[in-house]
Amino acid sequence: WGDTPEEMALTDQNIDQVMDLRNQFVRLCYGANFDGNVERVYAKTGPIKRLIDQFEEQLTGDWMLGSKITAPDFHLYEMLDQNRICRPDCLDDCPKLQQFIARFEALPAIAEYKASDRYQERPLNNPTAGFR
Repeated sequence: WGDTPEEMALTDQNIDQVMDLRNQFVRLCYGANFDGNVERVYAKTGPIKRLIDQFEEQLTGDWMLGSKITAPDFHLYEMLDQNRICRPDCLDDCPKLQQFIARFEALPAIAEYKASDRYQERPLNNPTAGFR
């Protein structure tokens, strides 16, 4: 969670910002007319793309707190991964986030899990979602 009050506050803020991305993704996946909304939310001014671009701009080090991995990094990875499964080109103009994903997937425990037979890319959501 961070070692200083400032780092702890940033960690809380980062968790909330990732939740904003999650909420937009859930709204897309479970809302009416997934197929009709997907283009709009990933357009340059769409709500999901704007949030992704904010993370691209804010990421100044290896992790959200710079050199220290914290809980929000795990949630950010999950949300970026789900968004790129939904819309593979959504990170094409986000080199820092692409590097973030590569770093995260290179963590030994994550790499081992993703290489195991326990790992499943999908489903991401339950059967009632427009995108699973």
